[in-house]
Amino acid sequence: MWPQEAGIRPYKSGNGDQVIKVNWREGSVFSPPTGWFHQHFNTGKERRGSWRSAIAASPGSIFFGVWKAINKEGVRTSIREGGTLIEYEDEDPQIRKDFEAAIDKVAVLTEMPDFQYAEL
Repeated sequence: MWPQEAGIRPYKSGNGDQVIKVNWREGSVFSPPTGWFHQHFNTGKERRGSWRSAIAASPGSIFFGVWKAINKEGVRTSIREGGTLIEYEDEDPQIRKDFEAAIDKVAVLTEMPDFQYAEL
């Protein structure tokens, strides 16, 4: 995760020192700061999916907060269209290199699709 001010390609723009890796495991709970980009990776041998839930404080019930966070404008919209979602082709190439190096250590093949990085 990294602050949005570091740009969508923090390593490429010289802001790699602002990237923070948070290791997680079964039962982990973590909430990234508001206004930070973040991604989720499973680098373990166990290939079961992980469960993520977006919860935001809001007036009313917690379920309203969950609904509001999941449906927040822009979270499912690419940054190219004014949202906050970074598509694979727009991410920093170093992030994929780091992911692939981590799964190589546990002898797991990547299931990520092939793509070409876009010029930004």
